[in-house]
Amino acid sequence: MVVSNHYKIWDYLSLVTILTVSFSGSLTAAVRYGFLTDSFTEKSVHGKYIGMIGGSMFYGFLLCYLTRTTELLLKHFTPKTLLQVDQCLNLLYPVGCILSYHFPLDKSWLVTLNIALRVYNGFLGYPRCLLLIDMTKTQFGRDFDSVNSLIQMGVYAGHGLGAAAGSGLYDKFGYNAPFYLVTAMLLLPITMTTVFVPNCPSHTVAGAEKEERILIGEEETSSSENEEIAAINPNLSTPEYGTCSEQKETKSRKQPRLTPAIAVPLIGTMLVNIVYGYLQITITPYLNRKFGISIGDGGLVLATVSVGMVLGSLTSAYLMRGHKISAYTQMIMGSVFVGAGILLMFPIKYLRFLYDNSPYIAFPAAFLAGFGDPLITIASLTAMKNVQLKITGGITPDQELLIGGTWLIGFLALCFAGQEIAGFMTEYLEYWVGALILFGMSCVSFIISGALYVNFKT
Repeated sequence: MVVSNHYKIWDYLSLVTILTVSFSGSLTAAVRYGFLTDSFTEKSVHGKYIGMIGGSMFYGFLLCYLTRTTELLLKHFTPKTLLQVDQCLNLLYPVGCILSYHFPLDKSWLVTLNIALRVYNGFLGYPRCLLLIDMTKTQFGRDFDSVNSLIQMGVYAGHGLGAAAGSGLYDKFGYNAPFYLVTAMLLLPITMTTVFVPNCPSHTVAGAEKEERILIGEEETSSSENEEIAAINPNLSTPEYGTCSEQKETKSRKQPRLTPAIAVPLIGTMLVNIVYGYLQITITPYLNRKFGISIGDGGLVLATVSVGMVLGSLTSAYLMRGHKISAYTQMIMGSVFVGAGILLMFPIKYLRFLYDNSPYIAFPAAFLAGFGDPLITIASLTAMKNVQLKITGGITPDQELLIGGTWLIGFLALCFAGQEIAGFMTEYLEYWVGALILFGMSCVSFIISGALYVNFKT
């Protein structure tokens, strides 16, 4: 079992809804990855600008993160309400993609408008991801790591199906067809969210308010509540910190600070996440230009990345469910798989056997890279929290949400940066040279993960 068996049927329906939301959101974002280069090359758009369109979604994420929009809205609305609004607004994205492509615009306006659409998509994507994390903490707190792995599985599955289906539909029916599919599919999670997701308050807001009441002495805690409070802030529920009145006097001293050391596991995963963004932009044009593989068939290789990611997410859920290995060991494993995958995907051209058989080797290479990415990405969130607890001895709900948001931004920053870098590298470098650079980044990630294991494995 990936999650505990004590939940009720409505909890499982809510879980399926959460996975569907993550799946549909990522499918929407990824639907034109496989044909982005081909479709905009037909419009005579330069390669580096195509990379900018692909990677600009990150700026929407970053804008929402820096303005703390989601955190502010959670103080006034429930996660369910915000998720419903977010998904309804997301329907405008595929419609905008169709209209902007067919408007009689010059190249500069075409690029600008499509960058704006990607920023809009990212601005909606960040709160959606954060809301799913918050809802998971509320309903599945004791199984958070495992359920979070399943959410990432939904994200990766959406990326894979979106890229494959988008490439195939584009090949057969033209530019508009993939966006018709996306628009229709977005209606399902909107309906499921309305029916199956409970209208519960935010875990973060409720936890912060309860922590505050305990700290200032307005609320006593019973022994049955201590486990819940310990999950919020271990300093509040251990006898050594005394009564509520004593805690009130030492509030500032006992409030754990956020340690900068959480950046270390984040950097470790960011160095690997760049590979995923790079592959999204380069696989189909590489196979098409070098070996004559059609865009649709190239999309199948891109989908294989996501198949690996789905299985990697399930593996992560299994490992984290029983704490069978440490998060740091899992990060080491992920960096090894991704490094091997990127080298095999774009083999050095002087290794003739590997290079000449690239269309066949591409499938296992894509699987390896995909399998390793969620292993390190999912484990890095747990590693960040473990580092915070190890160094400071506690973590508040606000800090927990901030760590989750920072992890999300870090993961997305390099994933989308990988798309922009791909546009630049393929313009000026051979594919195999870019792969060697990314392999070097995976090696640095391996070293960082090993250092974390040595210093924090207990």
